[in-house]
Amino acid sequence: MAITATVDGLGGLEPKLLAERELASGRLVCPLIETTQEIHYIGHYLVFPRHQHRHFALDSFKEWQLSQLNLAQLR
Repeated sequence: MAITATVDGLGGLEPKLLAERELASGRLVCPLIETTQEIHYIGHYLVFPRHQHRHFALDSFKEWQLSQLNLAQLR
């Protein structure tokens, strides 16, 4: 939705990766491309406090993420 809003003239700041189609078609431009550096994506972190009673939802989400990334060995 943010990319569509940007294309519609509301402006925005979005990752180049998500806007490749709009950039290729000319509907969006990178106005500061000559003066800025590309930020390379490294990853997301799942962070939550350690409590005696952890939530099942957090554990389930962590397990799902690891399975999707084929990182089962990090469990």
